[in-house]
Amino acid sequence: IALQFHEAREANPQKFNSRLKNKMYYGQAGGKDLIVAKWKKLTEFVTLECDGQDMTPKLKELKIHSILFLNIPCFGSGTRPWNRGHGPQKMDDGIIEVIGLTTYQLPLLQAGGHGHAITQCKTAKITTTKTIPVQVDGEAARLNPCTIELSLLNKAKMLAKKKGKGSGALDNEDEEMTVEVGLVYMDEYEDAHMDREKIAEKARIVGKITADPGSNLGRVRAMITKLQDKIEGENFGKDWVFVDNITARNAFRINNESESSHFLIDICQHKLLILSPQKAGGSASTFTKTASPAPAEKKKAANIPRSPQKEATDFHLTVPSLREGCTILEKTSEGVLKAARLGDMEMLESLHKDGYSLLSIDETAKTALHYGARFGHKEIIRYLVQKAPQCIVDMTDNEKGQTALHKAAAYKRRDICCMLIAAGASLLVQDKEGRTPAQLVEKDDTELINYLESQQQFQEVAMQDVETVL
Repeated sequence: IALQFHEAREANPQKFNSRLKNKMYYGQAGGKDLIVAKWKKLTEFVTLECDGQDMTPKLKELKIHSILFLNIPCFGSGTRPWNRGHGPQKMDDGIIEVIGLTTYQLPLLQAGGHGHAITQCKTAKITTTKTIPVQVDGEAARLNPCTIELSLLNKAKMLAKKKGKGSGALDNEDEEMTVEVGLVYMDEYEDAHMDREKIAEKARIVGKITADPGSNLGRVRAMITKLQDKIEGENFGKDWVFVDNITARNAFRINNESESSHFLIDICQHKLLILSPQKAGGSASTFTKTASPAPAEKKKAANIPRSPQKEATDFHLTVPSLREGCTILEKTSEGVLKAARLGDMEMLESLHKDGYSLLSIDETAKTALHYGARFGHKEIIRYLVQKAPQCIVDMTDNEKGQTALHKAAAYKRRDICCMLIAAGASLLVQDKEGRTPAQLVEKDDTELINYLESQQQFQEVAMQDVETVL
């Protein structure tokens, strides 16, 4: 499928200028291949030898359509096709994982499935008798009949970001990690949460758990619940929450609703902190969810005026670039973008108070405002337009050349469109395909289209007035 796409794009590059069209092409080609199964007889043209042992009979027995050779855990947008029940998988052991896949297993990888674990070996020899499609590190090509030998060439040290303190080599991410579970009570948290080392010292160790570093906190909660049944002398109830003691200088709580979006390795290294709503003396307390706005704020957001006349009065001209006086703070953090994606107000406020820039960007130059608009987090948008430099409203990404208002319009975020326009976002900015935010709205949403077009007209009139004065 990858080879078909590559050759079609090379022949007609102008037909493959849209990510949506490219995905549709892949979907159609994948559906066709699922039915036709063109390479279901692959084993008739390929022989496989691993560490001197002939593995071809096993390939034929499993009716393999493709063979995958891995020396890292991930493949194809983060899937993990190797079943660790057949042996651990490490990046630095010089071992190659050989995996067999059928046409039906390929889409299941995206849902967490695995392929057939053929073997683990130090050397592999593949002999082909027919021209077949191959893919090497993402690059598709046609391979004429030949013999290929795979083995470890050499090793090189790599730099990697290691969270928390400590020394030693970075562990393989696919290995299970054992962490101590530390219990912190509410009064202790309120007293020491601005100092994560101090709050870690106050934590009472109530046991240990062993889990995959990539486990989301929902799974980890189930492990701690089982551990809780075995604990004597510490009653921390059912309403406890996790504490992130890594991302920022201070510790902060993770709301229960966000647990599926956080992972064990993201919030701890050797000690996992959990927070009980009770006080150390035993009296109960209650959590306040900073990520949820007060009822008055919700009402205020829902009643943002949509009147063109009102918006025209609040309009002031901005340009889609970093203007003079719009400085980026020295410290940037991926945590700012993560908080915007998840709608985690507590994390965002904590990072901002800690001195991290609200203008932080990722590799595609998207800001927190882009992500807040994309995922519809009104509280995040309100905070950013109030606290961040004014230029954030018209900053464009490198991927599509779009502002946060483009994202809000494309994903039908009506209230957020109103909030951004009221904050001074320009409706005249065009993306790389020459489209304004109003042109990204789906045709059936006439209310939003009419609103954006009316605001665009007011901005055009204001622009003409400025030019006339000049």
